[in-house]
Amino acid sequence: MPRRRSAVPPRPKDVPLRQYVADSVRWMINAGELMPGDHIAEEVLAAELRVSRNPVREGLRTLEALGLVVVEPYKGARVASLTPARAVALLEVRSLVESHAAAEAAIHRTDDDLARLHDIYARGERALAKRCLADVAQLHSEFHLAIDRAADNVYLSFVMEPLSAQTELLQSLGRGTLGEMNWREHGDILGAIEDRDPELARKLAAHHLANILTSMRELAASEASGR
Repeated sequence: MPRRRSAVPPRPKDVPLRQYVADSVRWMINAGELMPGDHIAEEVLAAELRVSRNPVREGLRTLEALGLVVVEPYKGARVASLTPARAVALLEVRSLVESHAAAEAAIHRTDDDLARLHDIYARGERALAKRCLADVAQLHSEFHLAIDRAADNVYLSFVMEPLSAQTELLQSLGRGTLGEMNWREHGDILGAIEDRDPELARKLAAHHLANILTSMRELAASEASGR
C-alpha cells in the first residue's frame, strides 16, 4: 500500500468496524491513494485505521463482493482493475438501470426520499466547494443509491450497488465522474423527481452518463487499435 497523503475521514459512532474499513478503502480509491492493482496489506491497513485484523478482513470481503477488491489465496488483497472496454460495458448497463430508477423514483418518491436526496446534493455542493473529490465520489454513489431507494423496488439496490461501486475505478482511467458539471446534473435529476416527471427524470439520468460513456468508447477503441 502506498503512503497516505491525507487523513482518512474518522469513523462515525454508529458505523460497524467492517463497514468503516470498507468505506475507508473506497475513500482511498476515490482519492487516488489506492490505484487498480495496488496490494492492500491487512496489517498496514489495520494499523492505519486502528482496528484489528478481523474487521479488515471482513471489510475487504465486502469490497470483494462489490467487485472493488480481488482477494487471492496466499497473495492477499488488491484493488480490482477496470479496462476501458469493461468500463464501457459497465456504463452501458448502469445507464439503462439508472434511467429506469430515476423514472420510477419520480413516480414513487416520498417526502422523506426527497429530503434525503436534497441533503446528499447539498453535501456534494459543499464537498465540491472544498475540492474534496473523494467525498464527492462517495456522495455520487449515495445519491444514485438514494434514487434506487426512492424507486421503491428492492431489486434495484441489489443491481446498482456493485455497478455504482465499480464506477469509482474509472478515476484510474482519467475519466472520473467527479467533475463539477457532472455533479450539478444531479440537481436537474432531483428537480424532475421532485416535480414527479418520470420521462424527464429518465432522459436526464440517461444524459448524465452519456458524455463519460462516449469518452470510454473512444478510449476503448484507441486501446484496441493500438494492439
